[in-house]
Amino acid sequence: MSMTLDVVIKDILYKVLKDADAETLERISKIAQLQPKTLDSIRKYLGDELETFYEQFLKLEEEGDEE
Repeated sequence: MSMTLDVVIKDILYKVLKDADAETLERISKIAQLQPKTLDSIRKYLGDELETFYEQFLKLEEEGDEE
């Protein structure tokens, strides 16, 4: 399993949304034409999805090290 482009993009987007201040989130929501609540939902979804991916990634790496 390797880091694919979609995982990298999701990781970047998640980090931007996670660390953004209120003003930045408001600007993003206007540009993307999304409600701030929707951005929060996207951030949560990406965080959960990335956490699952990284857990699987680390598990596969550990199994590879054991062989």
